[in-house]
Amino acid sequence: MNGNNKIDSTLTRPGGFQIKLHIAEGEGSAYMLQIGKGYNENNIILFYLDKGTVTMQGNGPEFKEATLSGTGYIRDWNNYNAVIKNDPSRKGIDELYKKANEAYTKKDSIGLAALKLQLDFADSIKNGLTK
Repeated sequence: MNGNNKIDSTLTRPGGFQIKLHIAEGEGSAYMLQIGKGYNENNIILFYLDKGTVTMQGNGPEFKEATLSGTGYIRDWNNYNAVIKNDPSRKGIDELYKKANEAYTKKDSIGLAALKLQLDFADSIKNGLTK
């Protein structure tokens, strides 16, 4: 889990997992939760946390069908992601993730580094839209 460049982890159990963070009101941040390693759109979920409770539901082992509910920020994030999901340019990002995951699997560090730059650029554009 990454918020404000801090990294943390949790163990999962049958039935789920729980992460407790103290976030003061107005001090929220974007977080990334990742299962395993590699670049795979289904093992990473991005969301914004602020004061309040957020619930994630889905049938593992990845986040493909996971849904988030809770604070107003989560509702806004869900609405934003619904728009992005239907954006025709999204296909290009999906292809980047697929190629990066293949490079990771093949241990192609040069190819992965080149794709990472493209993914970082795509993420910076996406993040610019949310600010």
